Amino acid sequence: MKALLGVLIIIPSMINAQGWMNEYIPLDPANQVTFDTKTINDTIWLSREDSLAYRSKSTKYSFPFKVSAGENVMFHYSKRIGGADPDFNCDFPKRPLQKGDSGKITICFPGRIMTPPYVHTQKYVVNSNSSERDLLVVNRHFKWIDRDTIHTKLSLGDSALVIIEHAINSKPDIIFLNLHENEATSIDALKVVADSIPIDYFYLEHGGERRVGFSKDKKQYSIDPNRIYTELGRVATLEENDQFDEFGLNMSNYLAEQIILKLRRGRFIISVHNNTPDNYSIESYLPEGNEAANTGKLFINESADPDDFIYTTNHFVFEAAKRDQINVILQNEETFVDDGSLSIYCGLMDKQYINVETEHGHLEEQVRLILWAKQVVEEFNTLQK
Repeated sequence: MKALLGVLIIIPSMINAQGWMNEYIPLDPANQVTFDTKTINDTIWLSREDSLAYRSKSTKYSFPFKVSAGENVMFHYSKRIGGADPDFNCDFPKRPLQKGDSGKITICFPGRIMTPPYVHTQKYVVNSNSSERDLLVVNRHFKWIDRDTIHTKLSLGDSALVIIEHAINSKPDIIFLNLHENEATSIDALKVVADSIPIDYFYLEHGGERRVGFSKDKKQYSIDPNRIYTELGRVATLEENDQFDEFGLNMSNYLAEQIILKLRRGRFIISVHNNTPDNYSIESYLPEGNEAANTGKLFINESADPDDFIYTTNHFVFEAAKRDQINVILQNEETFVDDGSLSIYCGLMDKQYINVETEHGHLEEQVRLILWAKQVVEEFNTLQK
């Protein structure tokens, strides 16, 4: 790589304090340090254990130098500009350098995980007696590895279902989830987001279908996993295919309990779903729509796709979406239809809930809305403190 102007500084206050110099000596252009690159990019893969502890090993970056002129020079990190420990907690020359001196400057990247967007940047600024200032930038990108994923197998009669859980935080503010496996865009969106920021999420794996099928003694059952969180919902989803009996009811209740158990760690629940055009949209919640009974408040951005919207039980989230011109529904906690869905359960249990709903294939928009929802929850939590 091409050698570039490096990190070199003479600070009179430091030198005078140490008694090394009594006056500010101009730098000779030849008396410089060269580095291979001015920007270093480093990707750190964190395990679940690392992320839970919010610590990772520091990384050291070493650069060679050689002093070719005859005057004394001093390396230093300018605390006024950067944000790292001015002593680096690493190795660099702590004495004036003489002509012919050579060696390495080593800077350390702190071992602390940062706030979103989970790219730590440290800037090392170079001052001299000239008006020019050089900058060395160290970027660390954090990603989470596959072994953070937990597989929980549930037996439903003669059949089985697996909950795929990506667990990062011991006490997460938010749990994300997908309940319909055939809504693949929403699962992909969670994975895309999880590649850049540490989120806790899970989804169901049972053959790629919307409904969960199971059997006992050759009798087949089929239930909607988003219709099993109240007694009315469990009965209704089994009766859709004339499959209601005690065993089917017990298995529906068991699956609901296992999902709710996964959700108890989070203060906020964010579900992700996909729809198809002309089937379900923000317009379903208009007074003439088939979801009108569930509508408490409604905001529709006429220039936005009606298939992409937010559904919530939280007033703050509703107002934030309206502020940001996002289609949004606030659930009516008095007239809602008890269909056993997770939003109804959250309303009954006074749990904070958001559904990020987009059309199948709208991956970019779903990622955007997931990130938006996460940010708004953080705003809400800050106000609650």
